[in-house]
Amino acid sequence: MSEPPRRPPANDEFNLSGEWREAAELAARNLGMGETLQSLTPEHWEIVLHNVEARMHIHGVTPPFGWKKALAQQVGRSDG
Repeated sequence: MSEPPRRPPANDEFNLSGEWREAAELAARNLGMGETLQSLTPEHWEIVLHNVEARMHIHGVTPPFGWKKALAQQVGRSDG
């Protein structure tokens, strides 16, 4: 059986723990992206997101629906 499609929360509010932001900052730093997260190019931001997702999977965490948008909002990016 397939799962029904996941939908965003009705109120469009997303809450992630600070661990997600820390993972993004660490990824950017480890990749040599010295800029702040909000000033990364969209291409570099995508690389950071892939790294964050991989790190969370390593720790046994399945990213919730909408996590990319939530993280972008947390770090002040407009391209969530």
